[in-house]
Amino acid sequence: MKLLKILGVGLVLLISVYVILCIVGPKSMNTERSVTINATSEEVFALVSDYNQWMKWSPWQKNDPSMKPVIAGNPGTVGHKMSWKSESQGNGEQSISEIVPNQKVTSALKFDGWDGISYATFNIAPEGTGTKVTWDMKGDDVAFMFRGLMLVMGGADMIGKDYESGLASIKEICEK
Repeated sequence: MKLLKILGVGLVLLISVYVILCIVGPKSMNTERSVTINATSEEVFALVSDYNQWMKWSPWQKNDPSMKPVIAGNPGTVGHKMSWKSESQGNGEQSISEIVPNQKVTSALKFDGWDGISYATFNIAPEGTGTKVTWDMKGDDVAFMFRGLMLVMGGADMIGKDYESGLASIKEICEK
């Protein structure tokens, strides 16, 4: 009986700590990374506005080479869409929701198991003799019970590392 009381108190403490983490955890997912590339805005835009080109530089494709995306619509236009299934990277879809040729590409992202929509944007602007590319993601409200997990796992930092890897690959491709 004493063991059950100890286990019960331990369980209540764990749940209490997790609820506190959920209270102080991030209410939304926001991440941003930038790189300057020695290439034209047009070259960068061609890589980020066409999901057929993402296989060349996507950090998630590199993490799961067996991922087989399904791509629909016209590249570089609103409605261009990619969906994917991956055991290691998760399942989801994204479609271009806003586009300004050679300047901006925004995609609406939906992840399986996640109710909200996140928006990822590539802002492309001339900088010196090259092009500055800023990749950001702004997410809807994180569900209360996921906030503790996001805090513990460092959700924005995890995505930030993927963004850094993807931008480095874009830079490498464009500067060859």
